[in-house]
Amino acid sequence: MAEADKADTTALSVDSRGNGDTTPKWARSFADDLVARLSTPQQKQPLNGNDRVDTPEGPTLADILKRRSHWKRNKRRRSGRGSYRTAGVLSFSELEEGGGFNPCHGGEHVDWQDNHNLSSGIHEHRHAYDGGRRPLLDTGLVLSGFLLGDAPQCASWARNNSWMALVADCTLRGCGQVVFCNNPLSGLLILIALALGSPVITVFGIVGAFTATVFGGLILATQETHAKVQQGLFGYNGLLVGLAMATFSNDVNPALLLPVMAISILSSILFMAVSKWLEIYKVSALTLPFNIACLIWFSFTLSSDFYNTTLAPAPVVLNASQASVPSATTHDEAIYGKLWAIFPRGVAQIFLCGRYESGIIILVAMALCSPTSAALCLYGSIVGSSMALATGVPDDLVEKGLYGYNSALGAMAIGAVVYKLNRVGFIFSTICAMICVYMTPLFAVGLAPVGTAAQTFPFCFGTLIVLLLGEAVPELELR
Repeated sequence: MAEADKADTTALSVDSRGNGDTTPKWARSFADDLVARLSTPQQKQPLNGNDRVDTPEGPTLADILKRRSHWKRNKRRRSGRGSYRTAGVLSFSELEEGGGFNPCHGGEHVDWQDNHNLSSGIHEHRHAYDGGRRPLLDTGLVLSGFLLGDAPQCASWARNNSWMALVADCTLRGCGQVVFCNNPLSGLLILIALALGSPVITVFGIVGAFTATVFGGLILATQETHAKVQQGLFGYNGLLVGLAMATFSNDVNPALLLPVMAISILSSILFMAVSKWLEIYKVSALTLPFNIACLIWFSFTLSSDFYNTTLAPAPVVLNASQASVPSATTHDEAIYGKLWAIFPRGVAQIFLCGRYESGIIILVAMALCSPTSAALCLYGSIVGSSMALATGVPDDLVEKGLYGYNSALGAMAIGAVVYKLNRVGFIFSTICAMICVYMTPLFAVGLAPVGTAAQTFPFCFGTLIVLLLGEAVPELELR
């Protein structure tokens, strides 16, 4: 009997992972992983501050966790608070017990085994003590996830909180998607820029974006289009619809909210339809849903006594002899001194805003998501406005930025969204901006019976031409 017990004990000691071991599997895995991490030598890293960890091979993970835990306890004592737990932040005592902080998962508590690589956690970056007191917990990495690029941290936070946060995130992303920015902060800054021009019109734009987003998410969204809803692709046409309907309305009042919501819903339906149609040619819907929806609304107002607009429909001239031929335009030299304001005003006109200050804020908002997009947007506005002046377009139209916004959108779509910005991509961005300039009078004359401006039809058709042409140019590289 004693020999059997000794054999069993030997078996358990030799094979700690055998069937006879009663230790839970998760405990063994955690212990092995923790021992391996604490025993691995770390490369020596320079530390900030006078107080540093002097070890033969540099500070280990245990040293850093001990320092951070000590700093945390001292901070709680100084502040008089018993707990320092906040949303998305772990106490360092939990880190020592085997937990981790993963900013890519919204700050949720994860096990060492689930976060084995620690590539996105604070433990991969064992550097920087702030004067020997406060560790720098990858603040730049976390902030960049919330503020820059596509802001994935913000989307994760919204999904993990409430449906209101998720709807707000999708709506703000829709506001930024007008200029190809999938960033809620960009959308918020754009709304602030528009509020500088007219807070009331901005409210109607928000209503349009919100309605289109909610309708797209609840009614039209499928498993394939769910990602489009979260990226705000159902909301940007609704924003433009709300802005356009309020801008050209003769009487902006709450009675206009119902038509704005209805036409915004129509823009979501048109987005689905146009996307299905153009995906055969591997082309997106752009702002065609907005253009079609607004054309339907403004045509309806011609026969309505209740909803009136400031648009003045022009009669169709059937006889060329009855048409008045404009005289040659001579530019006032003073307009060349206003180019610094005309170029950003062309950017603001994308959102039907005529303030150059708004255009500057919009460029800053775009730079948070993509500096390349912001630079090409301003470049397109410069190309469009300069070409308009060079070809004799009346000064008042150029000064309002009406020949800059379509070119800005076209240059940005080609060089920053669809194709890589190499030498050929830059050339085609410029070509698209020039095509938009020449197409603006075409659509202005064609839409004169309705009284509306060219809207963004020149951008849509100019971009479609370049996109279809790009398949024959091997030097154009898709992103």
